[in-house]
Amino acid sequence: MFRDTEQGSVIETIRRKHITVDGDGKLQFSAVELHDGRPNLVYECAAGSPVLHGEYRSGDHVQLEVLPRIGEKTVAVHKLYTSPDEVTVKAGGRLRLLCIFGGK
Repeated sequence: MFRDTEQGSVIETIRRKHITVDGDGKLQFSAVELHDGRPNLVYECAAGSPVLHGEYRSGDHVQLEVLPRIGEKTVAVHKLYTSPDEVTVKAGGRLRLLCIFGGK
């Protein structure tokens, strides 16, 4: 999730196509954009609980500084995260495999 430090109580779930959470719970950016590093924007880990009536408890927070790109540079497509090579699932069970790539 992220929040605006100038509006302390405003907390939003990240819903951007170039940002996702991998299977280890780490935030992955397939490409970084200028607005990802706004001065008052922080990224935080959070969890909700019905016992806490939906209240979020945030952990560590990270603030990005994104510098403008000089010229048109491209980055080759590269692997950021993939699910483990070997996964065991019971017959009839659900399996979710994750593959995240970056580049521009």
